[in-house]
Amino acid sequence: DRKKQPVEQAQNNASLLGRLIDLVAGIFTPLLGAMAAAGVLKGALAIVLAAGWLSNKESTYIILHAASDSLFYFLPMLLAITSARKFETNIFVAVSIAGALIYPSIQGLFDGGQPVSFFGLPVVMMKYTGSVIPIIFSVWLMSIIERFLNRHIHESVRNILTPFFLLTLMVPLTLMTIGPIGISISEVVASLFVSIYGFNPIIASALMAAAWQVLVIFGVHWGFVTVFINDISVMGHSFLKAASSPSVFAQSGALLAVMLRAKDKKLKALAGSTFIASLFGITEPGVYGVTLKLKKPFICAVIA
Repeated sequence: DRKKQPVEQAQNNASLLGRLIDLVAGIFTPLLGAMAAAGVLKGALAIVLAAGWLSNKESTYIILHAASDSLFYFLPMLLAITSARKFETNIFVAVSIAGALIYPSIQGLFDGGQPVSFFGLPVVMMKYTGSVIPIIFSVWLMSIIERFLNRHIHESVRNILTPFFLLTLMVPLTLMTIGPIGISISEVVASLFVSIYGFNPIIASALMAAAWQVLVIFGVHWGFVTVFINDISVMGHSFLKAASSPSVFAQSGALLAVMLRAKDKKLKALAGSTFIASLFGITEPGVYGVTLKLKKPFICAVIA
C-alpha cells in the first residue's frame, strides 16, 4: 500500500495537469483562427512599416492596424465568451463584466493615477486590455456564484435578479481583488527575472527562453512589456526581450514538425497555419491549438 501511494499521487498530479491543459486549450481553441489571422496581419504590417512602404500616420495603416490589434485589445471580452461556455455560465453577463474592465472611463481612472475607492474600499486600478488571467478567474468565480443564486432565487425573477447580483458583485470584486492579483503576478515574475539577470545574465536568459511560452499560456508575459519598453527607451535595446526570441522560433520548429509528421488532415492544416503565424512572433494559436494539446512537442520546444 505504501508503494502504491506515490504512484497514485503522481497519477493524480498528472491528471490535474492534464485537466489544466485541457481547460486552457478549451478556452483558447475557438479563438485560434482569428488569432492566427491577426498575428499574420500584425507581422505583415510590421514589415510594411519597417520597409517604409506605409507610415503609421496614414489612414490605411491605422485601419489595418485596428483590424490586426482589435482581437488582442479586446481579448478579455473574447475570453469571457469562451470561458463562459467552458464553465457553463451566462455568456452575456460574462462579456458585460469583461467590457466593464476595459470601459473607457475605467481605463481613464487608471490613466489618471488618482486614488480610486468603492464605498470607501480602496481599488488598485490596472490596465486590463489584452489581459488573460483576471477575466478567466472572474468568469470561473461567477459560474459558482450563479449556480448558488439560481438555487436560492425563485425562477419567476431569476432571469433578472441573478444577472443583477452578478454584475453588481463581480465587477467591483474583479477590480478590487481578482484583477490586481492577476496583474501583480505578472509584475512579480517580471521583477524576479530582472533580479536574476542582475545576478547572472546567462542563467536569466536561459530561464527566460525556457519559461517564456509557459508564461504566454497564462498571460503572465504581459508583465515583461513595461520592462522591455523601459530597457529600449533607456538603453536602446533589451537583452531580456532578445532572450525570449529563441522560444518563439522553438515553437515554430515544433509546429513545423507536427505539420510534416501529422497524418490527420485537420491537425496538419492547423499546424501549418499556426506555423506561419509563429514566424511573425504570434505563437499563441500554435501553443493553445497544437503543441500544448499534444504535450510532447511543447515540452521539446521548451527544452530547445
